[in-house]
Amino acid sequence: MTRQMICQAVAGISDEYVAEAAEYKAKSRVSRKTARWLTAAASVLLAFGLGIFSVWFFTPSDMWGASTNALQLTVVRVDDKMASYAFVDMSPYEETVIESCRGELYRRHGDVSFYRIKGANDLARLIFEQDEDLWLIEFDSWIQPMSSERWKTSYWYTGGYFTDEDIAALDADAKITYADTLGIIYGVESAEDIISVKFEDADIDKTDIGDSVKIKAVTLRDSESAQRMYTLLCTLVDRDGNGWNGWVRVFADDEEYKNGTMPLSEQTEREVVVTLASGRKLKFNYSPTSSIIKKYGDGFGAELSEEDNEWLISVAEIDMQYHYYGDAKNNNAGNTAPENNAVTAVPSPAK
Repeated sequence: MTRQMICQAVAGISDEYVAEAAEYKAKSRVSRKTARWLTAAASVLLAFGLGIFSVWFFTPSDMWGASTNALQLTVVRVDDKMASYAFVDMSPYEETVIESCRGELYRRHGDVSFYRIKGANDLARLIFEQDEDLWLIEFDSWIQPMSSERWKTSYWYTGGYFTDEDIAALDADAKITYADTLGIIYGVESAEDIISVKFEDADIDKTDIGDSVKIKAVTLRDSESAQRMYTLLCTLVDRDGNGWNGWVRVFADDEEYKNGTMPLSEQTEREVVVTLASGRKLKFNYSPTSSIIKKYGDGFGAELSEEDNEWLISVAEIDMQYHYYGDAKNNNAGNTAPENNAVTAVPSPAK
């Protein structure tokens, strides 16, 4: 693994390199067999031990119950806006290589410095340094614009974190859209930076009925589809924590499914994975029934026009016809609402 690959993995661009390294370590040990069974047994035991070590070495700390950073955030001035970044639970591997991946200084606030990651041409992840300790941080969301006067009453300013220069650089009237996230954070300047758009099973229903619904994955790689998806994503707006109350879902225990008037959402809803030229993957949730597409993990979304909704249904090859999959066997189907969304009661279809 080259240093460039290591830094790409730390940047969150090519995580498969980390997995490949762990897999290679384990396989390379197991393959060393000798004619004598004692040596073979010792090799197997050694490989098992190294395999356990590899899993630990490349696993983020939160999976081992040792995380303290899952909800910790910091704020960084990004151009004329303020962005919230979340601390990443680092694996021992990342803790070991993070110093070698520290690139040029991006911003300094108070006694905290933020560095770019070598080999990464975007701001999706940065390296946070304070008191000689280094941490990975990852873009979480934008902070809603507010006046200079209000910023100067905040802890960030009164505590010496932000300077007058930082506050003066902010655009208090900025209207943030997902175009800002694409361009500023992920370095997407045009549709040419989109490699593919994949529609796959949203997997929202964990019941037996949900498992019986088979979804065909569809991948678009043509420039026309990339351009239309790019244009659509640029229109996504931030609901500032208000959620998407028009999001409708139909499960097997809903009357609309039982009486045959509406198809299951497991059948119609899709996860949309947009792969960028940088190697990053952006995930969205799409509901053709609600005519809404939204970004996973934050409030960005859009209520689609009839034309855009029909286009997505067509290219994703979504079957909007009613199909019967059997009766509901448990009442847990409705407990899988999308993140940060309020799911409304299902309206009866127009007669």
